[in-house]
Amino acid sequence: MLNSLSLIVPAFNEEAAIKDSIQIYNQKLRKFTKKYEIIVIDDGSTDNTAKILQGIIKKYKKVKGITHKENLGVGRAIWDGFKKARYEWILTNSADQAFNLDDLKRAGEQFKTADVIVFVRQDRSANSNFRKLTSMTSFLLVKLFFRTPIEDFHFVQAYKREILKNVKIAARDTFMPAELLVNLYRRGYNIAQVKAKFYKRSAGRSKYGNPVRYLKYLKELFTFWIKITFNEN
Repeated sequence: MLNSLSLIVPAFNEEAAIKDSIQIYNQKLRKFTKKYEIIVIDDGSTDNTAKILQGIIKKYKKVKGITHKENLGVGRAIWDGFKKARYEWILTNSADQAFNLDDLKRAGEQFKTADVIVFVRQDRSANSNFRKLTSMTSFLLVKLFFRTPIEDFHFVQAYKREILKNVKIAARDTFMPAELLVNLYRRGYNIAQVKAKFYKRSAGRSKYGNPVRYLKYLKELFTFWIKITFNEN
């Protein structure tokens, strides 16, 4: 059991999933850590997510909220959650229960020795065909351009809060976790990797099947690559 953990949950138009997901996260974290908080970032939702979130915050003392007046991107949402987190470990997870918090037990020993724990999807069958294609292409591009041994950049990660204090991230959207992991790897932090199941969305609709969003991902990837290549030279 961990001493303390902050769970970061970005949410954009998740009215169909957010209530049940936070209830389940709250129940499962009680079994895993002595102290915890759940920080939900409403990233400019245009549906009823904000209203539902306010009700959740009133019901659960452990839940806190951050509201963006406009959609700033999932990377920015996660980073704002990091800045508000108070506890020893910070865990990311989506609002649709793609990662079962029971699988935190798989990383029991790694929490004692690692600085970062990357949960690696056993397969990507929960994705649509378009997302399978873009997900695998993104993975291969990050591996090709940044040469890291990390096997998954966009599922779920846990970070020791102290190692994030002096890190600066430029990406605002879906490339952010990859940029952060590459940064931490290059700084020599101990990154453990644990296999976990990737679950199909429980409710609502995925926001990652948009080709325009994928083009933004590629732009952020190449911008970061140019930056670190220039700095090295």
